[in-house]
Amino acid sequence: MTPEATRTIRRPIRGSRLAGLLLSALFVVVGCAEPDTASVDLPDLLCSTSADCPEGYSCQSGLCAQGFDTPLRIVLHLRPPQSASGLAPQLAELDVRLGTPVPDLVVTPPVRYFGTVVYDAVNPDERVAARNAEIRFVPVGPWAHLFDPVTAISEETAARAGYWDVALSPGTYDVTIRPAMPNTPPTRFSNVLITDSTERTFVIPPAERARPLRGRLVRRDDASGADVPAAGVRVQAFSLDRTHLSTSGVTDASGEFLVHAPLEASRYRLSVRPTQDSAAPVPNITFEPVHLTEQTRDDVFTFDMGRQGAPVELSVHVRAPDGSPVPGANLSARSGALPTLPDTSSEDSLPPQTADPRRVRPEALSYAASARTDDAGRAVLTLFPQRYTLSVIPQDPALAIQSVRDVEIAPAVRETSLDIELGERVEVQGVVLAPNGVDPVVDARVTFQPLRDEETFAELGVTPQLLGAYAQTGEDGRFVLRALPGTQRVEITPPAQRGLARAIFPVRVEVDGEPPEDHVFVLPESGVVSGRTLRPDGSPLVGAEVNAWILDGNTARTVATSITGAEGVYRLLLPALEPTDDASAPRDLP
Repeated sequence: MTPEATRTIRRPIRGSRLAGLLLSALFVVVGCAEPDTASVDLPDLLCSTSADCPEGYSCQSGLCAQGFDTPLRIVLHLRPPQSASGLAPQLAELDVRLGTPVPDLVVTPPVRYFGTVVYDAVNPDERVAARNAEIRFVPVGPWAHLFDPVTAISEETAARAGYWDVALSPGTYDVTIRPAMPNTPPTRFSNVLITDSTERTFVIPPAERARPLRGRLVRRDDASGADVPAAGVRVQAFSLDRTHLSTSGVTDASGEFLVHAPLEASRYRLSVRPTQDSAAPVPNITFEPVHLTEQTRDDVFTFDMGRQGAPVELSVHVRAPDGSPVPGANLSARSGALPTLPDTSSEDSLPPQTADPRRVRPEALSYAASARTDDAGRAVLTLFPQRYTLSVIPQDPALAIQSVRDVEIAPAVRETSLDIELGERVEVQGVVLAPNGVDPVVDARVTFQPLRDEETFAELGVTPQLLGAYAQTGEDGRFVLRALPGTQRVEITPPAQRGLARAIFPVRVEVDGEPPEDHVFVLPESGVVSGRTLRPDGSPLVGAEVNAWILDGNTARTVATSITGAEGVYRLLLPALEPTDDASAPRDLP
């Protein structure tokens, strides 16, 4: 190995600096009964004074670690363990210094939100309770993914009917109510702010006030142009602003269906999705808006999918670089993303309709199909005439994924074939060193994941984890793995016993590295953040799992884990982070 082939990487990936924001850290606290392998106690690193610690370490909050006096911004998300009934998850933001305990975080009880669900009536005194309705509260906002939705069912009690009662964390929610009464569409209440215990009555429209949408789904015969019913297809309508949904239905043998839409909107788009019972392949379609009025209650709209052409069988043969077949590879074909829907929020901006106002055209459509290669490396995809992007994901970790664009399926053929030769992944080798740049880190987990935008992963139909490569360092701190070419996000997870924090690095993997480039990863220094979680009465909250995250761009990355002990204390080893403003007291997030 020549000196030119060696790269020393000391600087981890930093978060996005957009809008002047510095890198921040995110702590997530989730309930659990037992700690998992990611939250291991560090008995050999517990200390009373720095004299108990190895050379180069100091005693910080009872734990040996390397630390620094730079403040960093933290978001604490606290979710009590299941055994702590009557306590609610919550968020708090604060600035802390590594090696310094943070102010105590007192977990508050949840907010009681209760009331009734009733069907509307002209005379409010004649409103009828909605029994067995499902009321679903979905958190909204930048931290909504840290909270679970809450569902209640309205029931009849001794005092009232249609009663529901839930315990929620203070915040903003989207509330969707799905009545049990047939032909009654769901009702959605957006951005409901809940700050304290409140009683509320949700008023929803009854079934007789929902607008019926009667329709017939057809395709055109390729030769004669006559209507052909599309049976076994699921349909549902949504309002132009997507805040109102109809009931869903499935077309019968004649292609006919009946759904009911809320009165709160008058213009709806019909969305079509194939089911396992579809009589023939059906694309994903969104139709032009239809205008529902009292005069259209008995009208039957014809939703015309047009001429799709006869389906074509595409035979795909997947081979390795040596010509051998590749069995078990996942193939997916997509005709491209749906085009952007035009602005139809006003009457003037609506697209032109066909001569028959009750015959509705597609506004956007796409096709998709998938298959898996057999032992001979072959698979068959049934596709309509269209242009596709074909993706191949092999199971063999030594082979690279392949994406073939602009695969044209011509309408004049019944079957066609395609041969695909996969490339090999690139061998990557390197070493992981301690912050001093000398000592090897043994048994560290090394993860390579491609850095690609979400649209690319959606096009391939995979997750970043599926495309990743993994290895464990040996006694000399070295590792070898095979990764995909391109820019990679590399995460190094040291063993807990070393007292080192996880770190993230950017790496460019080149295809033509001869010999393979040697990557030297020098882990950053680490420090301890510690604190206590308390119940409202001041007693320690025990058994909560605390995860520390670093914000990498718009994505939160886990870097440390701890479980609150008998005194409600958690200790987290974090890598060196860029400083923020001076430390301050905790404050609630909006």
